[in-house]
Amino acid sequence: MFVKKVQNFIRQHHLFNPKETIVIGVSGGVDSLMLLYFLQVLAKDNDWQLIVAHVNHMFREASETEYRFVKEICGELGVTFEGAQIDVPAEITLTNENPQLVARNLRYKFYTEVMQKFQADKLALAHHLDDQAETILMHLTRGAASPEKIGIPFSRGFATGQVVRPFLSVTKQEIITYCEEHGYSYFEDESNAKSYYTRNRVRHKILPLIKEENQQALSHFAEFYQMVHEDNAFLAQLAKEHFKKIAIEAAGNRYVINLDDVSNLVEPLQRRVLTLILEYLCSKRAFTHSNVHIKMIQTLVTAIEPSAILQLQKNFYVIKSFGELIFRFEQPTTWQYDSTIPIEGIVQLPNGDYIEARLVKEIEEPIPTESRLNTVCIPTKLFPLRVRNKHNGDRILLTNLGRKKVKKLFLEKQIPIELRESWPIVTTQRKELTEILWVPGLAIAAGIPESEQPYVWLTFHLSNSTIQNKSKFSSSTKLTMLE
Repeated sequence: MFVKKVQNFIRQHHLFNPKETIVIGVSGGVDSLMLLYFLQVLAKDNDWQLIVAHVNHMFREASETEYRFVKEICGELGVTFEGAQIDVPAEITLTNENPQLVARNLRYKFYTEVMQKFQADKLALAHHLDDQAETILMHLTRGAASPEKIGIPFSRGFATGQVVRPFLSVTKQEIITYCEEHGYSYFEDESNAKSYYTRNRVRHKILPLIKEENQQALSHFAEFYQMVHEDNAFLAQLAKEHFKKIAIEAAGNRYVINLDDVSNLVEPLQRRVLTLILEYLCSKRAFTHSNVHIKMIQTLVTAIEPSAILQLQKNFYVIKSFGELIFRFEQPTTWQYDSTIPIEGIVQLPNGDYIEARLVKEIEEPIPTESRLNTVCIPTKLFPLRVRNKHNGDRILLTNLGRKKVKKLFLEKQIPIELRESWPIVTTQRKELTEILWVPGLAIAAGIPESEQPYVWLTFHLSNSTIQNKSKFSSSTKLTMLE
């Protein structure tokens, strides 16, 4: 029964092919040694080359004995042995990281080296149904599991080939029973009984209670994972199809997509598409992302506000701005400035924009309508004028509208959020009218006596970078997901 279940599982998930080179991770415990025995029986008929990879983590006094034990068994079976003795405790002291994580990372590093040495097709590991149930419970308990990563996969890409797990169809007890029936010997790691490891607490305290409730519980965990795996495969394919339809506009260190391409998707699909977008950006810029980042971006996408900014990591920002989602790999620049505007001359702003002032002593032609908000005439009696960046609570008095918040003005004019803090505000220090006289390009205060002479003609000139931001990157290079 045991052999048939494993063989059916291997066929169902296409874990092995004939004439493959297979590295087997063998610790010396019952699970991995049983996997070695099992694959060794099948190796001749399938023309497999087997290599055993064993790591002595140097945690226990018995580790050296276990190392020799595995090496001797490989000699008896005629299987190539690749062993490594790694001082994991010393590495833990050096890094101060989780012991199990350090051991796992070093072990998989060695597996990679062995895979590359033999150009192996598969790395076979002995995870079983109990491991699957423990992993699902741990992830759900921690709240750290996304549906895509809730359990242990049957196979995944690794090094020169794939990691495969043929024993995910059988329980720990089934492995032990089969091993004892056939007289196989094995080592038992006493650390498996120590309850200060989270997995061991789940293994020794929680799983036994679940099994008492239902002896078929582990099979139900396997069925649950199978359904989640199949659903995820279907949604992943849908996500890839949507992903290919999305266009990214690249402009220097910024990548822009149409917000509707993401916001109109149902949440499970949206989450996967955002993951693919971040993975795409990872190929362009070096950064890491997590499920927490995906949730934060989803909150940004679905928020009522038309514009907002989100910092995911140092120098990695996501900006929602009037129908666009902008991924920016540097901190949006905000310049603090407060300069005097001369009656005649030019005031250069930190972002490259500038205001030109020209003294007019006689009435000239009227300002063209299309330039009306970029140009204003201000009597010299209102000088001195200053130009500064926005302050919290700024308001401007508008004809028939009363005092309007500059913040609201930015929203109505759809000024990108990353430009607002540095947008120029022209003020007078005189109090006859109102403090803010002009928000260049957006609004002119009510009551300015433009007919009085002499007056100063002020013109706002946008730099190329500001023009591109305001025009929604119309001149940027379009990159599609088909790349």
